[in-house]
Amino acid sequence: MTQRLTLLGGRGRELAAVLDRPRSHGAVHGGVVLAHGAGGTSQTPFIARAAAGLADAGWAVLRFDFGYALAGGRPSRVDRPDAPERTDYLAALGALADALPADSPLIAAGKSYGGRIATFLLAAGEAGPLLDRVAGLLVFGYPVGRPAGPRPADVAALRTVDRPILVVQGSRDSLGPLETLDAALEGVPKARIAIVEGGDHSYRAAGGRDVVARLEDRAIAAATEWLSGLL
Repeated sequence: MTQRLTLLGGRGRELAAVLDRPRSHGAVHGGVVLAHGAGGTSQTPFIARAAAGLADAGWAVLRFDFGYALAGGRPSRVDRPDAPERTDYLAALGALADALPADSPLIAAGKSYGGRIATFLLAAGEAGPLLDRVAGLLVFGYPVGRPAGPRPADVAALRTVDRPILVVQGSRDSLGPLETLDAALEGVPKARIAIVEGGDHSYRAAGGRDVVARLEDRAIAAATEWLSGLL
C-alpha cells in the first residue's frame, strides 16, 4: 500500500514523500526512512525498487525528495550543522514515527548522499527525542573517499554512530573503495559491510539492465537480512 505525503522541510519547503507499507496483513516490523542520492529523487529506480523490497520484507518505508532536488539546486555539505537537508531528513523521520506505533523501531537509511546525511545526524545526536527509536543505520553505497584521500569528517561520523551499521557497497565502487571503507570502520564493533560483487557505486555493471537488476536485488537482500537480525 502506498500513501503520498507532504513534509515541511528545511527553508520552509514542502517536500513530496511516499510511504510504502507492507502488503501483507502481518505485523509491521518497524519503519525505514530511505533518502535518495545527490543526483536522484524518491522516484529514482533503485530507491523505488529498494522501498518495495523492504516493504515486502515487512517494513514501512518512507522515501522523500530533498528540497534542493525539488528546487533544481545543489545539495549542501553534509557536515554543515545548518544544512537544510538535515531538517528535511528529520521531518521524514518524524512523519514515519507518527505513522507507526510508538514502540516500532526506526532505521535511518539512504543511498550515497542520503546515507551520509543520516550518518551525520546520528553522529551528532540531532534526531532529538526520536533518537532512542533509531535502531540502526543503513547506507547503500557510502562515498567515503578514494584510497589516496578519504573524507576525514565522514570517517569520524561513521565511527561516532553508536547504533548497528550496515553499508552495502559495490566491489567496484570508486567513490568508496572497500579498502577505504574497511579502514574507516575498523574496530567499530556494530558495523558490517555487505559486498555486492561486480557492482559500482550504483550497483551497475556491464551486461545490461538484467545484470543491474540482479545486483540491486543482492543489495536489497543484504539489507533485509541485516534488518531481520536487528529484530
